[in-house]
Amino acid sequence: MTTLEGLVPVQQRTVALMLEAGQLLSQMGRFKQAVDVMDGLGHLLPSSGIPPMFRGNLLFAQGRLGPAEAAHREAVERAPDQAACWAHLGEVLLWSGQEEEGIQACEKAITLPGDPDAKRFATHLVEAQKLGCFEKVDS
Repeated sequence: MTTLEGLVPVQQRTVALMLEAGQLLSQMGRFKQAVDVMDGLGHLLPSSGIPPMFRGNLLFAQGRLGPAEAAHREAVERAPDQAACWAHLGEVLLWSGQEEEGIQACEKAITLPGDPDAKRFATHLVEAQKLGCFEKVDS
């Protein structure tokens, strides 16, 4: 059993179960409940960037870019050394039209140690931006 933040004893298995529950709720289209699960997990893990990053991804999937950006900014504040948090912040910024700041977030993800998947994701986002994939198109 792991004691989180020295306050609440929580098993790693419980954290994994809550993350999976949030993912399943999302896949079922129950986004509010999925966000609620991530919020609850965020209270159990106040120093982890994972819960707000997952919450941001859920909000992003709904097209709620403003709240998604806020969640991803919370993730990088909580865990500034997590490449995945920076890469996902970069993604939402790029889709929001904040290309310069989005590229900076992706470049931060690329320079952090570890997490090759997050670095690869951030690299692909930078390449997509260079190809003009995030430019606004008048319809």
